This record gives sequence, C-alpha cells and structure tokens, in this order.
Amino acid sequence: MDKILSDEIIKCYDDAKNEVIEKLNGLLKSFGVLYPDYGFYIRGRIKELKRIEDKLKRKYKDKDSFDTQFVFENVTDIAGVRVIFAPIATSYNMNLFDITLRSLPIEAFEGLMKEAAREKKNNNIDIIYDFINQLASNGFKIIPSKTKDYISKPKESGYMSYHVTVIASNGFPVEIQMRNFLQHVYAEAEHKRYEGDPKDERVNSILEQCVSYLNSSSDVYDAHCL
Repeated sequence: MDKILSDEIIKCYDDAKNEVIEKLNGLLKSFGVLYPDYGFYIRGRIKELKRIEDKLKRKYKDKDSFDTQFVFENVTDIAGVRVIFAPIATSYNMNLFDITLRSLPIEAFEGLMKEAAREKKNNNIDIIYDFINQLASNGFKIIPSKTKDYISKPKESGYMSYHVTVIASNGFPVEIQMRNFLQHVYAEAEHKRYEGDPKDERVNSILEQCVSYLNSSSDVYDAHCL
C-alpha cells in the first residue's frame, strides 16, 4: 500500500493537536480553581501510519486502497490528546508514572488497582463531566456524532473514558480522551491484553478483578449511569 498520508497532511494533524493542547492548558488553569486538590496531565500523539492502515483494513475489508480524502472523513483519531485528572501529588509525577506503568507485568496491576481504589479521589467522575461542559462553552468545536461516553456506558472489556472529537482552526479533527487516575491505570492494564494472547485466561481473570475495583470505588458512579 502506498503512503496514505503525506508529510504535509501529517503536519496539519500535528498543528491541530498542538493547538488543542494549548487551548486545553489554558482552560485547565482556570478550571483547576474549582478542583484545587487535583492536577491535570495532558499528553498528545499522532497515530502511526501503520496503525491507521491496520485500522482501515479491519473496518473496511471490502476496500483495496484508501485515498487521503477517505482517511480524513473516516478516521478522526489520527491526532489525539489525553487528559488525565488525578490527585495533585500524583499528577505531578504522571509522566514518570506512565513510563513505569507500561513496564509492569500484568500481575502487578491487580494490587495497584486495589490500592488506588481505596482513595476515592482517584476515581472522581464528576470532575470529568464538569470539564466536558466547559469545552463547548469555551470555543471548542465539538462533533456531536463522534462523542463517546464510555464512563456511563463502559465498553464490554470494562474500559472507561470520555471521548470527544473537536475541529481545530485548520479544519483538522483531534480526538480528546478524558479519564481519571483509576480509569487510566485500568486502560493501561487492558492494553497488556493486546501485547500478549487476548484469550489468556490468567490475564482476563486479573482484568476482571481490576474492573471490580474500578466499578466499586466511586460513590458517584451509579448516578451517572441512570
């Protein structure tokens, strides 16, 4: 397959991502006044071309090739930004924490989830919904059809996060994923499943236990599921 996106197009996605990060940082400074016990960790990325191609092949098996226009119209997470809401002491160390987290064996996540679930600040859901309400009122152009609330309606795997897609000033889409600290730890644990055998019963058993910690740790969870 020929290169589906030129370097010029990739730069447009990167510019869009950087613009969204800058706007999010500005908004979070004022939003943080409402939640003084919390910090905010932002990380952006551009999806690798190989991953874009693999996603298109899985979703559109009847197509032999994909031009730039088709990719632009059908893949809205090429540019992505993640916002993690965490207790302030944790958020200051999130970059180092993420590096450590990705190196952990799957067995370590059950204990980590259990410990993190004891502190309800790690699974604050209200802060995410409050921030989402701030996006539209602060100039973010949201595509309603691309909004995915995996918090009130988690994926079958247990994954929880809130996804919105916004349009930057250059017209390119950027997906924003928002999750709290405990949801982030679980998402990283779930990623371990795809690094090995997705049918590994031992791994699936550990993830099921992690989901139970995720669902039971917040006293506001049920309110958002009604």
